[in-house]
Amino acid sequence: MKIGYARVSSNSQDLDLQKQALHKAGCKKVFSESVSGKDNNRSQLSAMLNELRDGDVVVVYKIDRIARSLKGLIEIIELLNSKNVDLVSLDSGDKVDTTSPMGKAFFQIAGVFAELERGMINARTKAGIEKAKADGVKFGRAPGSKDKTTTEKIDKIKIFLDAGKSYDWIAKELRVSKNTIAYTKNPRVSTAMTPINKKLQQDVAVIPAAKTIKLKLCLQIINNNKFVRGKKKTRESIEQFTLTYLEDYEHDGDDYILTIEYSNDQELEEIINELLSEMHSTADGCNCFLDHARLSTMDGKKYWE
Repeated sequence: MKIGYARVSSNSQDLDLQKQALHKAGCKKVFSESVSGKDNNRSQLSAMLNELRDGDVVVVYKIDRIARSLKGLIEIIELLNSKNVDLVSLDSGDKVDTTSPMGKAFFQIAGVFAELERGMINARTKAGIEKAKADGVKFGRAPGSKDKTTTEKIDKIKIFLDAGKSYDWIAKELRVSKNTIAYTKNPRVSTAMTPINKKLQQDVAVIPAAKTIKLKLCLQIINNNKFVRGKKKTRESIEQFTLTYLEDYEHDGDDYILTIEYSNDQELEEIINELLSEMHSTADGCNCFLDHARLSTMDGKKYWE
């Protein structure tokens, strides 16, 4: 089925021209919105992407209607490719039509650039972590009594910023506010103990971990299609960039035994949800998906998926 997407940057602009062209091109449904295209966080774009099914075709008036940056376009193309969905632009200047052989090559070239970008980010992150460990910075969830100052947390923020990680990713990973990250990247006031800096130290402080639990992690990784060979890389990336931040983990065949520190049940649920979400994102970034990702207590009486 052909599904259209139309976008203008502001309410003062008219969507009718785009909608008419999309309907004329045979679109059965058209998603439209008046919003900036500077990023992919758009409600109607998300709604359209969630509705797509195998074999659908996304049609846009011009390619810049769906994404304004190369990075944003590559992210969308990868998602469409994983769903076996084609992309067509009606504008003759774009000449994007992935239903054709040349258009399919466009998908593949975009995928190569995305893979290159991920590899560079992962390499920078790994190098930063190794250097930090050599300098004495400890990763993992330390008890509050061992993490009262901001120094180590600030060092980790700098490492992830240098590696190109987003504010959202760092905030979730280190459990700090975006204000803390922004201040670390570009301090706007002196380092004296001003009310702002006191607030930053409060943001950086970690909830004391009074409990420890061992959980078993079972993973089943599947390639998105027969042309992809990313299962090994997905597992290695999960080990290097997700599990390494835990207090401890060990191999149990193809499974893992994780040691997680937490202060209360709500925090444990948040940590587990973050882990599962990050692992799914990692698999998606390697052109794979997790057919099975399950954390369970060692007695198997409780589990999370």
